Amino acid sequence: MNIDIRTLAIVMTMTNVLQAIAIFLQYLINKSYRGIGWWVLGSAMTAMGYILLSLRDIIPIALITIIFANTLIVSGPIFLYIGIMRFLDRKESRGVISSIFSAFVLSFLYFTYVDNNITMRTAVVYTAVAVIALLNARSLLAGRSRSVSASERFLAMIFLVFGCFLVIRAAVTLAVDPVNSLFTPTLMQTISFLVFFAEGNLMAFGLIIMVNQRLHSEIREAKEHVELIFSTGPDAAMISRLNDGVVVNINEGFTALTGYSRNETIGKSILDINIWKDLAERKKFLQELREKGFCENLEAVFLRKDGSQSTGMLSAKIITLNTIAHVVSIVRDITERKRMEERLRDSENRYRELSMIDDLTQLYNSRYFYHRLGMEIDRVNRYGEPLTLLLLDIDNFKAFNDAYGHVEGDNVLVRLGQVVNRCLRQTDSAYRYGGEEFTMMLPMTASADGVVTADRIRTEFKKENFSPVAGEDVHLTVSIGLAQYKAQEDMKAFVHRVDLLMYRGKKNGKDRICSEL
Repeated sequence: MNIDIRTLAIVMTMTNVLQAIAIFLQYLINKSYRGIGWWVLGSAMTAMGYILLSLRDIIPIALITIIFANTLIVSGPIFLYIGIMRFLDRKESRGVISSIFSAFVLSFLYFTYVDNNITMRTAVVYTAVAVIALLNARSLLAGRSRSVSASERFLAMIFLVFGCFLVIRAAVTLAVDPVNSLFTPTLMQTISFLVFFAEGNLMAFGLIIMVNQRLHSEIREAKEHVELIFSTGPDAAMISRLNDGVVVNINEGFTALTGYSRNETIGKSILDINIWKDLAERKKFLQELREKGFCENLEAVFLRKDGSQSTGMLSAKIITLNTIAHVVSIVRDITERKRMEERLRDSENRYRELSMIDDLTQLYNSRYFYHRLGMEIDRVNRYGEPLTLLLLDIDNFKAFNDAYGHVEGDNVLVRLGQVVNRCLRQTDSAYRYGGEEFTMMLPMTASADGVVTADRIRTEFKKENFSPVAGEDVHLTVSIGLAQYKAQEDMKAFVHRVDLLMYRGKKNGKDRICSEL
């Protein structure tokens, strides 16, 4: 039973259009890869060539339906060859493809306008496409890339078989089965269309597989790089999926912190391994993470495998791996630090009996400030952790007292103490140093972070309205000096250094922060 060649041509045309669309979608998804744009052009040319061939009986213009159509059919594989070489970061043989294309054009023009011979034109097209296919096969087999070796071998075999078939087809066309018409339903013509159909589909499939294989290889390499980075850190590190909390990877620090091994963790949800003591803290963490894309220095209590507890300072960021949102989490174990803080709080309770609280502002007084500063300096000298000190003074406070009286002045001091408390962390402490001067101690904080806290205090205090008269706005400002403790520095020298910075701020215009940064 003969198969209608025109029907085959239409099916093949539609198939080539779909192949061009599929490769174009790959280009849109993977624009960073070189060469895929050439595949799009090549497959589009081939599809357009078959469309014009199918219109040969409708458009009787040889320049369009014969010369231009077959030129597109030959140019398509050339563009695919260039794209494959560039995708694999290799140099195409420009001299070879230029020679092939030139020989094809000259031969095709000759057998169209000088010696109008459809058999010879068909043989020329088959020969040109065969040479390009064999060139592709040779290039793919000569230098296989480790990341896409399987798809390279697959495509090489497709091109090799296709090229050999076209060589045989050209020989048969010249010696045995001359062509009278493109749509003559001979057995060889039918086989040729079916082979072109199969080769086009397999080639498109192979190209898409090669893109995906390279993408998978790069994702695997990126994953290895990430693993190398976080696995060498002393803190606990973990990568998990954002949507379901399934753990993808952990480091040794995570095992040390929680007691869970890799086999007990990877592939399971955070809720399954139950490391959060308070799920409300986890909910707060995820909410902040989704809103901001990152989370910094969230203090949380975690459960170890043996049921004991540890306190960690959690920082995390959302990243995308293989189009899926993941969370990279880093937890610093501050359990010992929290124990020290507990002991310090116990000590603070004892010192309350010695009137270490200022009666007016309910902040610590200057006597306790020096006691606490001495303890913090000892800790800094022992462990090398940063310590930042802030000293602030209310600008033009005497003028305010003269204008509104000492009662209103005391109200200013009380509300300043409230502002300071709102702006500090739980680990920080604030003191009424004397008169309208206040000082803040920021443990585990470098100068740059201390500036952020100082600016928050300055901005928030500036918003307060201190007018005793309805309808009148009176706002005050503060000048703040700020410095980080230097190793083995004398305590009084440290305080004096911060004090000088504060007065420098007042001298330079007030309402400002002055530091050594």
